[in-house]
Amino acid sequence: MFYSKKIILTVFLLVFISIEMFAQNSTLNQTFEKQLSSPDKNYEFVIQQKQDASGANSLSYHLNYKGKTVILNSGLDIKLDNRASEWALAIKKVSTGDWMDGWIGFKRNQKQEYRHFLDSALWRTKNYQGKIQRNCSNI
Repeated sequence: MFYSKKIILTVFLLVFISIEMFAQNSTLNQTFEKQLSSPDKNYEFVIQQKQDASGANSLSYHLNYKGKTVILNSGLDIKLDNRASEWALAIKKVSTGDWMDGWIGFKRNQKQEYRHFLDSALWRTKNYQGKIQRNCSNI
């Protein structure tokens, strides 16, 4: 069981590192492939962004252990609020609109539903100084 937890932790760590790498390199509208290897070269994590025939971008990844594939090519779908993700990843505002547009699995109506959920879930309360603050305790 410990071995599988180690693999899962490694995959998640590599995914987040890869996301940061392509965000910093401004490759949001390009086809790319990035490879990350463990220090002992046993694990190789590959993340790819490709455009399909319709022009939509999609992310996928696979994981190799000692040259053998342990996780087959799998889709990676990231659903984030644009403002929060731009701030967290230090991405400058994208002039073409939402940087999540064009990714397979992320449709504008899903983003609107998510924002509606946040608006209904966040409520205002007064803190001890009488200032109004947002409270996320009920999410």
